[in-house]
Amino acid sequence: MPSADPSPRPDQPAFVEIVTNGHIASGRCEEVNARMRLIDVLLSPDDTIALHDATVQSIRPGLPTTAEIDVLLIRRQHVLAASVIESANVLQLRREFHRTELLEKAPHEITMFAPPFWIEGLIHIAPNASVTATLPKLLQGFFPVTAATIRHELGAMTWKRDIVVVNGPSVHLVCPLEAVHNDRAGLTAARMPAPPRFFEPDDAA
Repeated sequence: MPSADPSPRPDQPAFVEIVTNGHIASGRCEEVNARMRLIDVLLSPDDTIALHDATVQSIRPGLPTTAEIDVLLIRRQHVLAASVIESANVLQLRREFHRTELLEKAPHEITMFAPPFWIEGLIHIAPNASVTATLPKLLQGFFPVTAATIRHELGAMTWKRDIVVVNGPSVHLVCPLEAVHNDRAGLTAARMPAPPRFFEPDDAA
C-alpha cells in the first residue's frame, strides 16, 4: 500500500490497482503521478501497463490465491477497471495540477456488468446531456466512475473506490438509471418500472 508521504513529489509514482476478469493486481506504476492521470495512461497507444513490486490475487477457484512479482505487465485490452490508491496529501497535489481541467458536469447513476464484476456508481457528463445518448461514446474507451462499488457476480468479493476507471469495451450490460427514473417520454409515475436492484444488502437473508 502507498505510504503517507507528508511531502509528496509531483513525479512520485502512484500505487495502482488493476482488475481483470481473472485477477486483481496492485503495485507501483511509474507512469502515473500527480501530473499524469491514470485515465490518460490507459488511453495512451501503448499495449501494456507496468506495475512494479506487484501483488496479484487470483479470483478464480482452484488457482493460487496471491503472488508477488517484481514487474508485472498487463495488456490494456484486458483491463476491466483500474484505480489509484493514494494518500490525502497526494490526492490534494493531484487536484492542484488538474484544477484547470475540471469542468462543471452532472452526475448520473449507472450500473454496469463487466464480467465477472458488477460496477455501480456515478458517471459525469455535460449538464442537460442525455445519458443514453452519451454512453455509446463513453463505452468506446476508458471512462471514470465515481463513488463506485465493485462486486463479483458470485458475491465472492465487494469493495468501494472513490474513482475507478472502467474499460468501456469490456462492459457487456449497462443500466443508466436515468432511463428508469426519467419521465421524458411522458409516462406517469404509476407506469414507470421500479429501478433494478442488482446488488442486495449485505445483511439480506
